[in-house]
Amino acid sequence: MSELLPFCKIKLQYLLEMVTDHELDDNALRVAFYLALAHADHETGESRPSFETIGAAIGKHAKSVKRALNKVEAAGYMTVERGTNKGKSSRYRPTEAALKRAAERRREGGKGVPLSRAQGGHACPQTGTEPGPSTQR
Repeated sequence: MSELLPFCKIKLQYLLEMVTDHELDDNALRVAFYLALAHADHETGESRPSFETIGAAIGKHAKSVKRALNKVEAAGYMTVERGTNKGKSSRYRPTEAALKRAAERRREGGKGVPLSRAQGGHACPQTGTEPGPSTQR
């Protein structure tokens, strides 16, 4: 059995798993990506924005967001604990199974998201680098 890694270390792999799942439609992917990229807790991946907040950010109605979340949940990528609209917000978490799959793929190396330039990934700037002349004002 594999040890779960912090969400921040497997987030890209988790997202790659979803984007290559042909059963998920574009709305489901947009909602899941928004949650993972804009609201997810660094360690657990949990987030709590309202359907309205998600919808406003991605240009969809709250009902479309709810339908999309149902699809992501049915596909096994996320659990959704719906709030009561009386001070208790909905809670979205990646499933343990999806996190384990992403962690295993990352550990396997060749099947994961390429992070190094040698593997076709993008180079990340070192912390503290200064912006180039084209970005300075």
